[in-house]
Amino acid sequence: MYHAVPNEHVEYKVRTVCMMVRSSPVAAERAAALLTHKRLSARTLEIDPKATGVYWNLGATYESKGDRQRAIADYRRALAIDPKHQASRDALKDLKVAP
Repeated sequence: MYHAVPNEHVEYKVRTVCMMVRSSPVAAERAAALLTHKRLSARTLEIDPKATGVYWNLGATYESKGDRQRAIADYRRALAIDPKHQASRDALKDLKVAP
């Protein structure tokens, strides 16, 4: 059973792990950080399925790993929840795809 966790706390952890995934030079560390990031993201989305920032972070993480299709999908999920989410709009523009 999950205990209620303030969204800000979980989203902070997601952002922290996301930065680790992007910056870690060691492949094993990156893989572990990515797994943690995915778990925290899934947990955050269980608590708040409309957490656009989580979808944006996932998109940015996949983009940094070269997984363009997953990045686009997550940016679009953020926009489906909040059509004005500027970071996702900018990311899709940078990838030269429509929102």
